Amino acid sequence: MDALTANCNSSNQIVTKEIPSPEDTIVDVEDDFTYARNHIKGLINTSDDAIEMMHNLASDAEHPRAFEVLGNLIKQNAEMNNQLMDLSKSRKDLRNDDTSNTSSSTTNNAIFVGTTTELQKLLLNNKDSVIDVE
Repeated sequence: MDALTANCNSSNQIVTKEIPSPEDTIVDVEDDFTYARNHIKGLINTSDDAIEMMHNLASDAEHPRAFEVLGNLIKQNAEMNNQLMDLSKSRKDLRNDDTSNTSSSTTNNAIFVGTTTELQKLLLNNKDSVIDVE
């Protein structure tokens, strides 16, 4: 890790702050992704159980408020599933950015600067077959 050192004007103390390396940042992102994914999946499982219990309660009570709560639980569960998908998409996008930065690029444009005679010499590799255009 690199260290960044700065002087504080008020107390004349040296403050050192460590800057994480790119490898540490990638590991942190993976750890955060795993934590968030497991947490969201746990919430979805808990929500599934709550929906099942609320469905039974709403069916037994036949009260409009119980069905409203059930609808809200279902909506929140669907939003958590969308968050899980967005999280996976974000991770995929981050990985694509990492691989695109490290890959080499190919340039297919070639420019010749010179006279037509020089170009003919280059292409034909023979001075006798060069056509003089001047």
